[in-house]
Amino acid sequence: MNPSPPQPGDACAPTLSCGTDGPHGESEGGPCSADGALSDDARAWRLAPGALAVPEGDGELLLTTPADEVARVRLPAADAARLLTVLTGGLPPAAALAQADDPQLLDDVLRSCRAEGIAGPADPRAPGPATGGGDPTPAARVTVTGDNPLARTVATVLSYAGFAVAAVPDDPAPTADGAGPGDGTGPGDGTGPAAGGAAGPAALPAGVLVSCAGWLPDRRWQHLDAACRAAGTPWHRCHLEGTRLVIGPYSLPPHGPWYADTRVRRLAASAWPDELETVWRHLDDAVDVPAAPWPDAGLLAVAAGLIVADLCAHRAGRRPPGADHQVVIDPRRSGWRAHPVLPVPPGLMREPAR
Repeated sequence: MNPSPPQPGDACAPTLSCGTDGPHGESEGGPCSADGALSDDARAWRLAPGALAVPEGDGELLLTTPADEVARVRLPAADAARLLTVLTGGLPPAAALAQADDPQLLDDVLRSCRAEGIAGPADPRAPGPATGGGDPTPAARVTVTGDNPLARTVATVLSYAGFAVAAVPDDPAPTADGAGPGDGTGPGDGTGPAAGGAAGPAALPAGVLVSCAGWLPDRRWQHLDAACRAAGTPWHRCHLEGTRLVIGPYSLPPHGPWYADTRVRRLAASAWPDELETVWRHLDDAVDVPAAPWPDAGLLAVAAGLIVADLCAHRAGRRPPGADHQVVIDPRRSGWRAHPVLPVPPGLMREPAR
């Protein structure tokens, strides 16, 4: 948003632009679009999370977007008061426009507020606390696997966020009649896991799967990834690389990116791909692997919060931030780094699980 300063003789000009995403992730038209008459909109609106409306008097308001961009809106004084009432849920747009001194100008401002992600119709899909009644939607049912501090932290935060949570110690086991080589359920070119088959759809829990591991379980996650892809099951994950926590990406059907994509790109980016795979096989097969060096409770809470934030966005119908990024939290540094991960084109650099 690029607000312009008010000009002399232009006391009532709104300074918002149009054509960006709405507050709930959908693309909205601004004053330059014809996407529906606000004069018929009897729904209550609300400010988007992170947005503010600050009255300055004499028909002026300062509006901030969730990205902390600021614009000044100048309207007739009574219409500025009506705008503020709409943005705070006290009056639907239709009623405000019916009463407005300058309905066209107020309509333009309301459309721009929606287009800039400042406000919009209250979202009935917004996450809230569990009520204990009814069957939750698939995106609100989560199975957390892992017998470790991170899995327990994730399960606790998910419960606090109102999800229906099942905690189990292990990932779903492969089934003998699950996805096999060349059946189209493996990554990219149709090659599935080569040994033992992959967990078939019946072995997967309903809803979303979150796998919390210590050291990277590469072979197990290849099988699990193929099964989730075949069944259309969303799954998130986190593991340790040394003392670093590595989160995601959150794999959403049908396009991912999946663990197979992440794995291929990690090997392609490594200066020592053969040695890296040797380490992964050792972690899969050795019986004398040291205990996972879990970080303290504060960093576990950060990791759990990022995972749960992705699931909250998914449940609310928004694109999760972690759906195309892998996040690395390093306790030796402050904060974390996010790496984009894109699906690998079919047939490129693929191999069956070993």
